This record gives sequence, C-alpha cells and structure tokens, in this order.
Amino acid sequence: FQGGSEGSSPSIDAVLSRVDGAVRGFQFAQHTSYQRIEAGPLRVLLDVGGAPPLSYAERAHAGALAFELSSGAERLIVNVGAARELEPAGRMAARATNGHSTLIIGDALSSAVEGRARGGPRLSGPNLDDVRRSEDESGITVQGRHDGYKAQFGLLHRRYLFVDTEGTNVRGIDELIRPMKLKSPMPKHPIPFVARFHLHPDVRARLIELRVALLETPGGQKWRLRTDAPDIAIESSIYWGGAAPRECLQIVLSGEADPMGHGLAPPNRIRWALTRA
Repeated sequence: FQGGSEGSSPSIDAVLSRVDGAVRGFQFAQHTSYQRIEAGPLRVLLDVGGAPPLSYAERAHAGALAFELSSGAERLIVNVGAARELEPAGRMAARATNGHSTLIIGDALSSAVEGRARGGPRLSGPNLDDVRRSEDESGITVQGRHDGYKAQFGLLHRRYLFVDTEGTNVRGIDELIRPMKLKSPMPKHPIPFVARFHLHPDVRARLIELRVALLETPGGQKWRLRTDAPDIAIESSIYWGGAAPRECLQIVLSGEADPMGHGLAPPNRIRWALTRA
C-alpha cells in the first residue's frame, strides 16, 4: 500500500518481542483509513481512505478500495508495491489504480492528478463515504464507496468485503452506481471496467472451470476464486514490493457497465468469492 515494501520477518519478530504486554492488531487505522479483518489464519487489509494532503501526496497511490490478503504466513493477494529506486515511469505505473487489487473503469485513476513535485505527480482524492463495518456470528463485513470515477464516467464505486469466522471464505461485491441527482452528461455507450487481483509472486494460478480460477501457494494452500463477472482471465503482472522486481500473475474480472446503472444487478454489479479448497 502507498509505496510500502516487504519487511524482514526476523526483524519484525525481533521488534514485536520487545513490546511490553500483548501485541494487538487494529480493526481500523484512524489516521490512514485502513480496515483490518482477521479471522482464523486469514488477514485482510482494505484501503478506505483518500490521498493525504497535497504537500505529502507526491508518492500517494490511487488505490481506493484496494485490498491485500494473506493466510497464515503466506501472502496471496497484493498490490504491486513501489520500491523507492524505481524509475519515474515505473513509479507512476505502480501508483496507478491498475497496480492495485481493486476495480478500475476504463484504465482511469481513482485519484486526480494535481500538478507535479520532485517525487512525481501529486494525487488528490477521491472522497470516500458510506464506510461501515459490521460483525455477527457468521463473520465480518466491511463496505466503502468512492467518487473517483464520477467526474469522468458519472459512476460511483462501492465494494463489500465479507470474511467468515473460520477464515476460509471471502466474498466480495463490486457495484457501479450512477447518483440519482447527477446532472453531468452521461456516456452514450457501455463503459468497460475490470477488477484486478494481483497475486504474490509465489502464488500460482490457472483457470479450472467456467469463471473459476485455482490459486496454489508454496505451502500447499489451495483457494478457488469464483465469479459471476462476464469474463475472467489470468494475465501477467509485476511485483515491486520486494528487494527486486519479480514477475507474477493477476486475475482479471471484466465487464461493461450501463452508464445509467444502479449497481444492484448486472451489468453494474459483479460478485466474487475466494474459498479455501
């Protein structure tokens, strides 16, 4: 997230071992707007915040409603990361929304570019609202909505994430919604969108059924990703979160949204589920 990179597990363990008292994870990071869901061995981090103030935004990423997921000690779904030694073009590619595990409309950014600084273009926005978290005996649900595509496409993006109490089932819903009171002109044709799931370089993936992909980790974990999106594909990606760039894969769900859609049904809604096999 936001230009971060992997740390050394032994170093992190050494630091935590010196913390007095029990080490507690957070549910919501108030100042950075990350939601954390932890259930069984599963951990999910969801970005429900916009860019920082412009004076700090030259390295901000356009990753609204992106998430990362790990199970035990193995990372499955990531963002591409952004090591500081990247060339400017590579750094900007990593900051773009396409470099994150979220939904993207028409290759656009979910944030606005607000001029340049020494470290690169500054990003602002989007506005996020309707962020909610609920828990019951079945699991934890977090939802959020942003307006990063409203000016260009007249649509809001809302994402729901649910994790069951055992940490073996993750379900997501992505909706594209045209606000009822929006006065701006609407596109006349269907609007292409994709939902990207960038995989950690150690994770293998292949399509095994119609709209079903199988993910396998070095530790022997197997997860199935199912979707009702019109199309699913496995494409190449790159991971800049480690000491050196590494090739990896991404699962891409794609469709075309109705410019006047309400988001409660296809084509402006896609559902997906990641289940431990």
